[in-house]
Amino acid sequence: MELISSHGTLAGDLPIEFLSQVDSLPAVAKEVARQNPQAQTMFVSNLQTQGSARMGRLWQSASGCFHVVMIVRPQVPMPYFNGLSILCSLAVLDVFEQLGLTDIAPKWPNDFTHNGKKLGSVFVDAGYADGMFALCGVHLNLTRDPASPNELAKRIASTYDGTPHPFEPAFLGDCLEDCRVARDDAHSTSADINATLDIRRLAELLYQALAARVSAWEDAIQQKKSLAGPIALFLHEYYDRMDLLGAKVQALAPDGRVQQTGILAGLDVWGRITLLDEKGAEHEFAPEQTSIRAL
Repeated sequence: MELISSHGTLAGDLPIEFLSQVDSLPAVAKEVARQNPQAQTMFVSNLQTQGSARMGRLWQSASGCFHVVMIVRPQVPMPYFNGLSILCSLAVLDVFEQLGLTDIAPKWPNDFTHNGKKLGSVFVDAGYADGMFALCGVHLNLTRDPASPNELAKRIASTYDGTPHPFEPAFLGDCLEDCRVARDDAHSTSADINATLDIRRLAELLYQALAARVSAWEDAIQQKKSLAGPIALFLHEYYDRMDLLGAKVQALAPDGRVQQTGILAGLDVWGRITLLDEKGAEHEFAPEQTSIRAL
């Protein structure tokens, strides 16, 4: 285990630990959170062999991937922990904006897409040890492996089991290159992009963004500025950028069964979406029970 120490906008060294390979980063973080009730550590790895994803699915990992789990302990009512997934998504979008990327969209309930391909995802799991804690996980595809550029796509496709076939992967390095070309930036080079993709730098940016978002959210709730629901204060930030908003989609159960087809029309303060069917009737779905797929 290698410790990453850095100085940023937070006081002192950031508590970030790097593991070159791990079975499951959330499992490591949860054990630390239970053993040390004060820990607010971030764990980072390039490779997970049994990484967890939403609804108990396996998050495929290959060379060029980036996995992060941060322990957070917001002092908020237990039902408000449901808002952490969208809060974490906004923190990741904050980092993308710092990198100059403004065309990456959040896809409800926990993904990020670029040009119709899946760039990454967030994953939140809660636990208890002298108080509630949560694990905020972030999975991103950074670069293609030069030796096997289609390896990640092959691994994802190999897990097809009758549930909706997953998106083709996008890569952060490609997004940065597209952005450089679009700006016609002759002064930016591949070396600059590689420096941006340094996992230590990305980990620092994510730590700061997550800490800032969670702290502001916690303060607002404690000051009773968010009584309507856990994401009331930042609902508009996410809603205005949602992928597939206004599009015809299918709501899918964890086993792939189609629950409803309709227009993605809304998002409420508890993170639930609304679909409008062909008769104009509204159907509401919670993030823990549903995912969506474009038609």
